[in-house]
Amino acid sequence: MASLLELRRLEAPFGAEVLGVDPRHEIDSGTHAAIVAALHAHRLLIFRGEPRPDVALVAFARRFGPLVTLYEHETTVPGFREIVRVSNLEEDGRPIGLAGSQELPWHHDHSYLEHPAKESFLEAVEVPDGGPATSFVDMAAGLRSLPTPLRKRLAGLRCVHHVDERGYVGAETEQRDRFAARRVRSVYDDSTNVLAQDRIAAQRATHPVAVRHPESGLAVLYVSPLATHEIVGLEEGESQALLGELFAHALRPEHIYTHSWSPGDLVVFDTISTLHRRDSFDPSARRFMKQLSTQCQDGLLPAAVGDLTS
Repeated sequence: MASLLELRRLEAPFGAEVLGVDPRHEIDSGTHAAIVAALHAHRLLIFRGEPRPDVALVAFARRFGPLVTLYEHETTVPGFREIVRVSNLEEDGRPIGLAGSQELPWHHDHSYLEHPAKESFLEAVEVPDGGPATSFVDMAAGLRSLPTPLRKRLAGLRCVHHVDERGYVGAETEQRDRFAARRVRSVYDDSTNVLAQDRIAAQRATHPVAVRHPESGLAVLYVSPLATHEIVGLEEGESQALLGELFAHALRPEHIYTHSWSPGDLVVFDTISTLHRRDSFDPSARRFMKQLSTQCQDGLLPAAVGDLTS
């Protein structure tokens, strides 16, 4: 199927640019199947062009599966609950999106849901010259890079995902310093939209540390510095030490692609097999992105034992 597409591989550890396909127009079933196959093979696909109409963006994303509609209307595009505004812009003195201009630490999208995100779609509408870039890391390569004894330890392990940053804002300095020193839990405080953050903070899910992708069958490491707080059944010190080892192996430069945005770029990425992050940027610079995610229909299953022991 992938042969139906013209792809240009990125000069990066993974990812490809799709040529000759315009997501603003209806895509036939054969081309869509080829796009899905290419996404499974490359983890990340880039479509260039101009920003798409909202209705076309939703129609394109919905071909991949049901879309997440978690947020209140204040953070989404009016009339399109599926499209989250990732933005530092304001209307009538109020922020219209999430995340503002702060750093966004490494994360899977919506991993705090029992049925987390599968694919994500991020489109640049308005971006400042010179950044910020968005980086992506291949967590299938991260899992493969683990020494065999460490990889074997993951069989049967599950971890807790949630993003309640306010549990750390105002926490004792000693506690915050402990997390910073371990480089395991990123402190994150998004104050741009209280309603949305309340809804996010209420979510909590437990997933295998190493999962099997529900469509491709790929074995991937499913932990992140932002959302993974503990490994179930381990003492706190052991849990944090193991997470620190996993991050040290996975978040290496040879596993990372960094994307510099131009208006109209649409990046489609497998958010089960990748993490992504964003640097902070000048709050006076205008940045407006649109984000959508599909949702897994079932909970994530653990990676096959053979993927962890061979």
